[in-house]
Amino acid sequence: PLATLPAVSGITTNLISVADTALRSSVPDNNFGAVTPLPIGVALFGSPVNRCLFKFDLAAIPSNAVIASVTLRLIVTANPTAAADFDVNRLLRDWGEGSGTNQFGHNGDGSPAAAGEATWNSRFHPSTVWGAGGGEAGTDFVATPSATGQLSAGTNDFTSLELLSDVQLWRQNPGTNFGWIVSATGDASATGKLVGSREDPVNAPNLIVDYSLPPAVEPPTIFGMSLVANQVRFSFDAESNRTYTVEYRDSLTEGAWNVLTNIPALPVAATIDITNVISSPERYFRAHTP
Repeated sequence: PLATLPAVSGITTNLISVADTALRSSVPDNNFGAVTPLPIGVALFGSPVNRCLFKFDLAAIPSNAVIASVTLRLIVTANPTAAADFDVNRLLRDWGEGSGTNQFGHNGDGSPAAAGEATWNSRFHPSTVWGAGGGEAGTDFVATPSATGQLSAGTNDFTSLELLSDVQLWRQNPGTNFGWIVSATGDASATGKLVGSREDPVNAPNLIVDYSLPPAVEPPTIFGMSLVANQVRFSFDAESNRTYTVEYRDSLTEGAWNVLTNIPALPVAATIDITNVISSPERYFRAHTP
């Protein structure tokens, strides 16, 4: 049988969000794209309501990676309320991060949105609106949370099979990667906190992806070559469940390779025997697999 290299396992990629912002009900046309930390949750008496949006670029994960787990990590930098449950829901529609700041100090109100920036009212201010203020379940984001967990002071991790499924979906269909919206479960009162944004590298949101890579494939090796009359005969070992192509040309260094035969995937490993009738003074062969 062919020897193969072992799978590369135990790889961890830490991705910092490439876009994040907050939506705040009390300033429905303000943007928080460059604010740090971001308000999240609901004030003591039920207003204002704050929801956060986070998006991650998955290009660093190899296309053939086998993902084992996905963890969304948020760091609470100020925790004036008790630990509370928060939901992470996959967004269904795009939004503009923007560059809003707290213009008047740390009062948490961001700044009036410029065109194309996300606000409580709009995905892209001023005319591309959410289905409802702060985003609408079933229209702007998937109604069922991908993960639910508590936010309290310090580091908080959300992990689930559904988060893993979200990442797999985005890798297969990058055009659907609009990130997640994170909000207090049921918009419960007295859940308000502050979480780090990407503008604060120490406390930035992280997406931690653990994965492995499939084993490398040994190229097939031709052996047993012989010439009987005008027939060249040779063999190579084929792995199970892999296709192979055998090609030839009549010069070692020049000319296109021509397909001699295609070998379909076999259920078990086997030795493939090839015979080729030749009329030229020299001929070269190669076998390869995807």
